[in-house]
Formats: sequence, structure tokens, C-alpha cells
Amino acid sequence: ELDRLAEADPLYEELLTKSHRAEPIYARADLLLKLNRDEEAAAHLRRIVEEADYVPKYLKREVRPWVRKARAALRRLGR
Repeated sequence: ELDRLAEADPLYEELLTKSHRAEPIYARADLLLKLNRDEEAAAHLRRIVEEADYVPKYLKREVRPWVRKARAALRRLGR
């Protein structure tokens, strides 16, 4: 399974060059966690939390669940 996940990593990385939404950022962080790349994952999770303050009001509802998930993942990582 790790081989398949490692193969998916460049695809997620490319996706993030085209999308700055919280959901694909979280998906990449989750993938990195599964690959035991905790530092990189934490950086993506922090990005979600930090950028949440700058999201327009009409998108806040869409972003809120991903911010909660990101914060929970950071807590699990002890950060």
C-alpha cells in the first residue's frame, strides 16, 4: 500500500499547484502522514489553519470542517 501512496504523492503535489482550497491541502497532508512524513504534513495542516482567517465570508462554511480536521491532526502530532 505504501508504494501506491508514494506513487500518488506527485499527483497531489501537482494538484496543489492548481488549487489552494483546504480540502486538497488536507488530502495531501493526510497522504504525507500515511507516508510518515510528519513535518511536511504539519506544514500543510498549519497552512489550512493559518489561511482560514483570510477566507472570504461566503467560503467560511466550506472551509470550517477542514480547519477542524487540520487542528485535530496537529494535536495528534503534538503541535
